[in-house]
Amino acid sequence: MTDSKRIVQITYALATFIVLMTLVQAYASIFAVAGVRDTQLLGKDFTTSRLLAIATAGALLLWTWRHPRLRPLTEEVADEMTRVTWPTWDETRNNVRVTIVVSVIAALILAFFDSIFGAVTNFILGGGG
Repeated sequence: MTDSKRIVQITYALATFIVLMTLVQAYASIFAVAGVRDTQLLGKDFTTSRLLAIATAGALLLWTWRHPRLRPLTEEVADEMTRVTWPTWDETRNNVRVTIVVSVIAALILAFFDSIFGAVTNFILGGGG
């Protein structure tokens, strides 16, 4: 199995897990708001809303996995991601430093202009000098 196919499978598994956890909470809330009894099926943690969430997440996984355009697209993206030349840690640290310095300089310039325009506005509106 190639690395890109493994990446796609892991991505689908993680996405399904995230969707499942979201749907468990959503269906439990919907049942509570609608006043529908959330029956315990196999103990107190396995309820009707959880079963519905598992079925929905599984159906979404199967639909996306078998979709004629979506799966090839994700495999293509994963294949391209394996070809990306990622920056080294030194390059990343340097880029982060540059970003922070430029952001601080931009913030100082904006603060300077804000104080000037604030003073001018106060002067024009009669707030004093």
